[in-house]
Amino acid sequence: MLIDKFPVVFKGGSNYTRELEVPEECPHCGKNMSPRFYTGVSESYDYTDPESVAALLLQCVLCHKYFTRMFYLQHLNLNGFPKEIELTYNPPIDANIPENIDTISDSFSEIYVQALEAKQAGLYQIYGMGLRKALEFLVKDFGIYLYPEAAEDIKKKQLGYVINNYFQEFTSVTALFKAATWIGNDETHYERKHPDKDAETIRRFISATMFQISSRLTSDEALSMIEDSAKPETKS
Repeated sequence: MLIDKFPVVFKGGSNYTRELEVPEECPHCGKNMSPRFYTGVSESYDYTDPESVAALLLQCVLCHKYFTRMFYLQHLNLNGFPKEIELTYNPPIDANIPENIDTISDSFSEIYVQALEAKQAGLYQIYGMGLRKALEFLVKDFGIYLYPEAAEDIKKKQLGYVINNYFQEFTSVTALFKAATWIGNDETHYERKHPDKDAETIRRFISATMFQISSRLTSDEALSMIEDSAKPETKS
């Protein structure tokens, strides 16, 4: 860490110099160095504002790229210096996963979001593989929801077997499962059997699958409510 005094210009024109703890690793090249300081600014009118934030414009002396560090001037870290605000330039990901999907498969949501994060980072080879894994968790967890007595068989068997043997009465979902699995396998194998399809096709099929499963879960919830209301009340 580089500990130095940095001048900050506030919105009203006042100046304030504060000792800050600045990480020495460049966010661009990843190398350690002592960055070159250019300016420090704040949208607050003075440093006494409890939520005053200072932003520093710095430059790596090795790769010469500019970067920003931000700090809460009145919130201190464990070392007694203004607390740094973590910056990220990745917009939040809206996976659009129905809430009740997590009731049967929390692992699917985690894997699916990580796959979308890989795409956002430009890791397109990992993106398709991640979608394929997410699909397997969704299919198998839905199968376990429908047939809890067959949980061990569903967990151990290959995805194609599970689709063919546990979803015969759900033809619309089965078609989506099979098509998405075929394309997903292409994402993990050397040679593609469906070169005209890609990871975005898997994502569309998974999205459609999610909402069909969500609809089934919602229907089951409504049916359970009706059955419970129809039960005769027990007299004490």
